[in-house]
Amino acid sequence: MANSTPVQSIDRVFDIVEALSSSPHGMSLTDLAAAVGLHVSTVHRLLASLSSRGYVQKDIETGKYRLTMRLFEVGSRVVGGMNLVSVSRPFLEHLASATGET
Repeated sequence: MANSTPVQSIDRVFDIVEALSSSPHGMSLTDLAAAVGLHVSTVHRLLASLSSRGYVQKDIETGKYRLTMRLFEVGSRVVGGMNLVSVSRPFLEHLASATGET
């Protein structure tokens, strides 16, 4: 990819997604804002977008946000479209060459 200027809001969304992915029981809004180094209002606005698209949900009982299966669904479509044999072949050939095994 060419050297380009990143889009700040997209970087922030992925920071939130990555922070949430490391916390299986979810994170409060204030903990999440602290983890990604953003103001609570900014994180709340970005979470609202992620939530409206089905990527994040808020647990009503705990008030914590967590990721949904939506990311898994998207990733599964990507993997499903790959020919894993052709993608993995160069790595397997290198491994076979390095180990002398087939």
